[in-house]
Amino acid sequence: MTLSRCALALSALFCAAQAQAGPWIEPDSALLRSSIDMLVNQGVIKRPVNTYPLMWKGIAGDLQNVSIQDLTPQAQFAYHHVQHALKYAQQGTVSRVRVFTNSEPETFQGFGQRNQAKSGIETSGSLTGKTASAKVSVSYRDDSNDGEYVNYDGSYVAALLGNWSVSAEKINHWWGPGQENALVLSNNAQAMTGVRLTRHDTNYYGPSWLAFIGPWNFTAIAAKQQSQVSKIDEEKVEDGDFWGWRFSATPIQGLELGLSQTKSEWLHYPESISDLAMDELANEQKLSSLDIKYSTMLGTLPLSIYGEYAGHIESALIAEDGALTLGAQTHYGTEQSLLSGYIEYTDTGSECVSQLPEYNCNYGNPGIAQGYQHREQNLGPAIGADAEAVTLGATYHRMGGYGAHLKLGRIETEYLNTDISRLEIGYQQGVFGALVNITGHLWRESNDLDSDTHSALSLALEYRF
Repeated sequence: MTLSRCALALSALFCAAQAQAGPWIEPDSALLRSSIDMLVNQGVIKRPVNTYPLMWKGIAGDLQNVSIQDLTPQAQFAYHHVQHALKYAQQGTVSRVRVFTNSEPETFQGFGQRNQAKSGIETSGSLTGKTASAKVSVSYRDDSNDGEYVNYDGSYVAALLGNWSVSAEKINHWWGPGQENALVLSNNAQAMTGVRLTRHDTNYYGPSWLAFIGPWNFTAIAAKQQSQVSKIDEEKVEDGDFWGWRFSATPIQGLELGLSQTKSEWLHYPESISDLAMDELANEQKLSSLDIKYSTMLGTLPLSIYGEYAGHIESALIAEDGALTLGAQTHYGTEQSLLSGYIEYTDTGSECVSQLPEYNCNYGNPGIAQGYQHREQNLGPAIGADAEAVTLGATYHRMGGYGAHLKLGRIETEYLNTDISRLEIGYQQGVFGALVNITGHLWRESNDLDSDTHSALSLALEYRF
């Protein structure tokens, strides 16, 4: 039985249940994440927040323990924004329709709404009860980067077992503090179908001698990796198993530590390689990641610094030849608005090889071995293997649903010997009960032989009821 059919079959069981908050925050809104990060800086939210989907339970408790009168003016908008999102999630039933068109699909996906098709329509309906919830999402996309016209991304069936949430799902994840690139698991690729186990309430419960851990979270997933059908010979590569787990904790206010590991049992080589050579090649990839983020106040200035180191592993927890992300983030808020800015640098270069033919052990190598991908899209950093990227970004949000974002960045890819300079500017506004989002893209690709300048425009209309 497919995931969407499971959701429909179980939905009747939830109708009579007491309405509670929707189980988690999805990795689709950079504006909401900015408000959450701001409240971590202010000491309002006191728990790990760098694992998405992010459970509502602990955040709702932190918000209840704070009075608006105790907040500084610059934190009040962020507080109201997160409270508004929580109240929306507390609705028993929610439906959503989103229509979008892009002159060119995006190819580098940071944290936020996925936009990797020329055009499409997305519909969903969710039902939330006291101990169970379900969401059915159906999308049609034309000229999608993942090669599928119809998908069920965003669908899930979830239930609470004590303090654990168990779900069968087809949803995206984002592990780590990065705003542009997550080194082991991001929302760059289409969602994989799988199951997930995660803590519902991240407060610490246990013996006092372990209380120094503070609020903590653990999540584990098992999913299926897939390949696109070849456009030439229609050969379909068999699915592969994907496993992953992540632990994160906040031992002191503002400090979040994370450890993630994944295992991909799907590594595909070209048909030109002989059977004898195939017997000598790796058939799985193991990645490990350590990340840290510290959020504090320097006088009246909120400041966060973060880093992540990730790469392939053999037996230890520490990556042997890893990729690196470093970043800093700040905010400026008032009672009516919030402005957030960040700078982030990522380097995925690696000297790792795996016998012959050579390939990058961290994320595979285009043209040689497909590995850390789902439907030919990178599961980890959007920039892929052997690349460097630096991004300066900002988001702005104010009362009434008005918002904007800006990204200015540069990507250098060693494998393709190509440099990409990019500018992205977006604006959103509520119109007649719907949310309209317009984004403009300008980028220049250059190599030793040529350079080209490209532009694209994206338009989306979303209605929730």
